[in-house]
Amino acid sequence: MPHVWWYFQHPRGNLTHFRSVHFTDNNIGWVVGVYGNIYKTTDAGDNWFPQVSSTSVNLNDVYFVNSSTGFCVGDDSVILKTTNSGLNWNHLTAGTSADLKSVFFVNSSLGFIVGAGNFIFKTTNGGISWNSKEVPVSDLSDIQFVDSNFGIAVGADGSVLKTTNSGEDWVVKQSGTTSLLRGINIVPGYQSVAVGDNGTIIRSADNGETWTSVSSGVSNYIDKVLFSNNLKGFAVGGWNTMLKTTNGGISWNSMSIPTGAPLAGISFPSPETGYVAGAEGTIVRTTDGGNNWNLLEANIKITLYGVHFSDLQKGVAVGDFGTILRTINGGLKWNYQYSGTDYQLRCVHFFDDFDGMAFGEKGTIVKTSDGGNSWQVIPPLLIEDLYDCSFHGDAGTVIGADGSIIRTTNRGNDWTIQVPETDADLRGICFIDTNIGYAAGGASTFIKTTDGGTNWILSGCGEGPKVNAVSFSDLNNGLVARDSGIIAKTTDGGITWTQINTGYTNNLYGIHFNSPTDAAVVGTGHLILISTDAGINWYVSSYTQGSEEILFDVYFVAKDYGFAVGSDGIIMKSEVGVDVNPNDIGAEIAKQFSLSQNYPNPFNPETFIVYSLEFSGHVSLKLYDVLGNEVATLVNEEKQAGTYNYQLSVRQLTDYQINSGVYFYQLRTGSLVETKKMILLK
Repeated sequence: MPHVWWYFQHPRGNLTHFRSVHFTDNNIGWVVGVYGNIYKTTDAGDNWFPQVSSTSVNLNDVYFVNSSTGFCVGDDSVILKTTNSGLNWNHLTAGTSADLKSVFFVNSSLGFIVGAGNFIFKTTNGGISWNSKEVPVSDLSDIQFVDSNFGIAVGADGSVLKTTNSGEDWVVKQSGTTSLLRGINIVPGYQSVAVGDNGTIIRSADNGETWTSVSSGVSNYIDKVLFSNNLKGFAVGGWNTMLKTTNGGISWNSMSIPTGAPLAGISFPSPETGYVAGAEGTIVRTTDGGNNWNLLEANIKITLYGVHFSDLQKGVAVGDFGTILRTINGGLKWNYQYSGTDYQLRCVHFFDDFDGMAFGEKGTIVKTSDGGNSWQVIPPLLIEDLYDCSFHGDAGTVIGADGSIIRTTNRGNDWTIQVPETDADLRGICFIDTNIGYAAGGASTFIKTTDGGTNWILSGCGEGPKVNAVSFSDLNNGLVARDSGIIAKTTDGGITWTQINTGYTNNLYGIHFNSPTDAAVVGTGHLILISTDAGINWYVSSYTQGSEEILFDVYFVAKDYGFAVGSDGIIMKSEVGVDVNPNDIGAEIAKQFSLSQNYPNPFNPETFIVYSLEFSGHVSLKLYDVLGNEVATLVNEEKQAGTYNYQLSVRQLTDYQINSGVYFYQLRTGSLVETKKMILLK
């Protein structure tokens, strides 16, 4: 049978929301953001490499005392510290469960943290222990010190707090505003400037004692402010807001920058060189003191939940934080499109080259009529999350939580709410024409309509694990993807079902018929299974045992032309390869012993090593340093003949304390040996 190879598209995920940036010199810097993302550059932002934070919570601020020692704070009381430039991040605790918003260190020992609640946290031993100081205001957003004694903190309701004794006492100052203040910057001996919601800018010329309001000329929120010298400063915020002052903050002018994304962090390691980071993976850089800004590219990861292609070249993927990626060249390049929402998008459909819609969290609907160059947020009909959609011609149906169903017959210009006899979460839907459709979800819910959804007939798809997706090839033949590696199959339109054990225990999240007999299903562990007999038998096409990666959706625009998307911004594309023996589960029968070059190379945080075995036997795959010392054993077990794809993650090598550099990986079975070189970047 033809074997379907799947390979990563480039870039492998390219978006996240950044919340803070800090550079220690013109070249070395870090950005942090949602889902525990930390990225580092050593070449002035031209290339960015992820670092392992060991947390999935949102990180809100990063501050480095020097090129080695740095701190991050985030939601759920997360405090991280590194003493080796981010090679390792260690968790600290301050005795709180609050979300933490800002961190500032005067030196490697003395530091302060603020966040939700009415406490300011102080350490005098580099974060080993923290003391909390109760203050008369709640929910502080930012804090800065100019020396070990003088500092200012700002926050909700226009709060301004000042200390002159290293935080032993904090005095409330009248700010003249009730807007949330998000950022503070102090220029010693000159001025202090705070920024916040509703375009708020306030300024003090007497070390924070009194404050006056300054016109910003904008109504968006302003997130952060920073002065590159005594007179020149920049403020950044919502919807690509960037303001500049050249007179110490007395007046501000808007600047044009090459992004439409909200901006959240700013760092000037020198008067001429500055960086700004924000939503949608945005990083911009100036090398002329802020007169001109250039957009940088970063290899960022974000979870994708849905993918749809309207033809062989044009496709769209959607995911977290309103992410929309579009390709017009068969996936060779994916471009970000701003959706207008921060809500999670779960499914997408394009009617033609111009008209498209996406659906997601809290009933979110976004619509485009210009190929995605601009998206309009449609007022939601429901508050429930929407999970999947199916369209034929101009008519389409969208399903979601608590039995939610909405339907349009005119490309989303008008919608009607349909009420099935179920309140189960509906996860998958498939229409085979404008009238006949099927939806499934919950524990075993299955519903069917023959009149476009005017009436839905409730039945079930058999006892078994949770239902995640459904696909039908025609009126009678359908498949349902479930947890624990189970697929339910019907040949009579859902009247009766057979539960098929695929031989894997992975949860299966996406399923798609690409011909009357061919189908693919994807799930946890980077698993892709294919069937050539309408779902009776399943063979692995891609699988990385122990992988934390999840594939959430799969879509075939033609029989042998498919795409899968998932966690960490994965986009995979199928390619038909050579014949395989269906009795050999998990691998193509190799024609010779071989070891492929790892990809990507150089790598961080992970790379893939493909190797082939002509005969069954004991196999070892080991990692060596340049001196020939064994660093790690990756594989050491009996293997059947076949082709295998080994995923090597930096996390696996944590115990070995390896550094950036050149390494060799060696495959050995019997008397056969092959060695190749790889490069690890940290």
